[in-house]
This record gives sequence, structure tokens and C-alpha cells, in this order.
Amino acid sequence: MNTAEYPGFKKIGIEDREVFAQHLAKFETYSDFNLLSLLSWNSGGHNSYCLLNGNLVLRMKDYLTDGFIHSIIGNSRLDETVSKLINEAGQLSMVPEPVVMGLQNKGEFKITEDRDSFDYILSTERITKLEGSDFKPLRKNVHGFTLRYSNYEIKELDRSNREVKDAVLKLTQDWCVSKNFDEEKCAEEKEIINNFMNFSESFNCVLLGLYVENKFIAFTFNEIVTPQVAMGHFGLADNNYAHSSYFIEYETSKYFHARGIPTLNHEQDTGILGLRTTKMTYVPVKFLKKYTIS
Repeated sequence: MNTAEYPGFKKIGIEDREVFAQHLAKFETYSDFNLLSLLSWNSGGHNSYCLLNGNLVLRMKDYLTDGFIHSIIGNSRLDETVSKLINEAGQLSMVPEPVVMGLQNKGEFKITEDRDSFDYILSTERITKLEGSDFKPLRKNVHGFTLRYSNYEIKELDRSNREVKDAVLKLTQDWCVSKNFDEEKCAEEKEIINNFMNFSESFNCVLLGLYVENKFIAFTFNEIVTPQVAMGHFGLADNNYAHSSYFIEYETSKYFHARGIPTLNHEQDTGILGLRTTKMTYVPVKFLKKYTIS
């Protein structure tokens, strides 16, 4: 295996699957360390990694400051490793909770909970059943959709099909326009989704589409990471169809529940209030917590 030892970093590639699998096997499915995501959210090709004292260290582009974000996952010589990284990088971001818990001398570090980066962990069974008062908002959206649009269909789509790719990118373009994104932002969104479509051929992925009267109006892009966990990488819907974004997510949970996958990682809300409100509608069973260390 062609790996890099700190302070040298290697740009992340599909050939690094074995390295990532080996170092992530002991941990829950933290989205920031997901290889498909790192390959796809990689405008400019800056995402890279190295190993330090047997721990996996990430370096990712920070597009707000034009600098780099560093993170770490592992359980080997953590105090020494974290100190070294902080001395050279300034701080570590999106650090999984097990790393923080593994520090022997926590008082020597400034450790701050990063709520904006928490991964939302959903129960596919609970969402499928929609029982209890907690699910009242989601039930309202699901029923609202089915009352308005009786002629709908959910399809599992072939990601390698050119027409499917074009339809996904067209819906993404229309969605960007509806959000008043500028051309640069629209191009970035389409590049990310195109990356996911292309790299997904090397991963166990599921693309689900929602159609109303044969019109493609929404999709979710998911990856089966383990037999117990799917990662919800993307969800996007035509806002002209009321409740459609909630309905496609509901149907996605039904899909995985029917296939014996109990958990869906719905990733983080990045501090966007509207996104946080939406994600809480799915009533997470827990969060994968992350921290900033300096």
C-alpha cells in the first residue's frame, strides 16, 4: 500500500480504500471520514491524508479562509499525536468523540463541542412506522404529499445510465436556480454530484428517484457502509412539489428498513438553522458527536 507518514500528506484516491477501511473499522461511521464523500466533496483535489502514530489524519481545504482543516481518528498515543498536530496546524476540527475520550490529559487542551458537525443517526424502522407524537411533523408531511400526488412512483435508478445522470444533473441545476445560487455555486454543486455518480461505481450505493406522473422530481443518493448503516449523502427535491423532500427521505428509510439496514447516517447540518429543523423532523436516535481541539 502506498501510504503517507506525517508530515507528508497523500492526495486521497480510490486506491486508498483499504487504508481507510483498516483505520475506520473500530469506529462508528463518522461522515467526515467517509471515503466516497472525501473523493466527491473535493473541488480542486485538495483532500489528503497521512498516518501519525497509527492514527488517520485528514487535511481538507477550508474554502472560507483559503487555509486547511485538519482532523484525526484513531486510538494510538493520542495525547502525543494531538499535541503535535495542534502545534503545527493550530487546531483540529470535526474530531470524533472517541478521540476526545481517549485523551489522557484533557485539561491540557481546549476542547469545544461542535454541534454544527454532529452526524444525525436515524432509525429506519421508526421512520417507516411513523408512530408516536415525535413523528407528528413528519407524518403530516408524508400524508400531505400522498394526498396531493396520488400518481407517484419510487424507483431505484441505474447510476451508470447516461439518461439517469443527465436527469439528476438537470434537477440539480433547476434546484440551484430556485435557491438563487450564482453560476459558480451551481457549477460546484453539479461537480460534487457528478463526482458522487462517477465514484459510486466503486462503492455499494443506492440512488432512489421520486416521480409524479412520470416526472422526475426528487432523489436521494445513499451508500451502504456496513450491513447496519447506510450513509445519506444527498437528498434533493423540486420545491414546486409540496412535501416532496420529506417524502423521498421517508421512502429512503422504508427502502433500507425493508432490506434489513436499521440505521441511516443523515450527516451534519453545518449550523444551518433550516437544515437543523428539517433533520430533527426525522427524530434522530442519537448523534455522532464531534469536537474542536486547540
